[in-house]
Amino acid sequence: DIVVGSEAPHAQIYEHRGFVRVGTEDLVVPVALENTLWADTVLASSAALCCVIATGRETKRGLSAQQPRAKMGRLDRELNALSKLLFCMSIAISVCMVTLRGVPAVN
Repeated sequence: DIVVGSEAPHAQIYEHRGFVRVGTEDLVVPVALENTLWADTVLASSAALCCVIATGRETKRGLSAQQPRAKMGRLDRELNALSKLLFCMSIAISVCMVTLRGVPAVN
């Protein structure tokens, strides 16, 4: 019998603890970060016997991934600033025109 044990997935990608117990003897081999293969790993020169512990969103890679922030270009920021400036100027001009012309009295 071969028993493979691993800690539950968490976001700390540089910490990993696990073990492999071979047979009924007390032969326990620790499995650390140095003994792990990550997703998309290419094994170039030799063979490996592997065991998949976690897949999908529950992997360390999936848990440590963050949502990408929205990117805005320089032109977009400048156009937004100019739009805000023009809006404020049109409000100010409207208030000035109404104030200079006077508010008509209601009879």
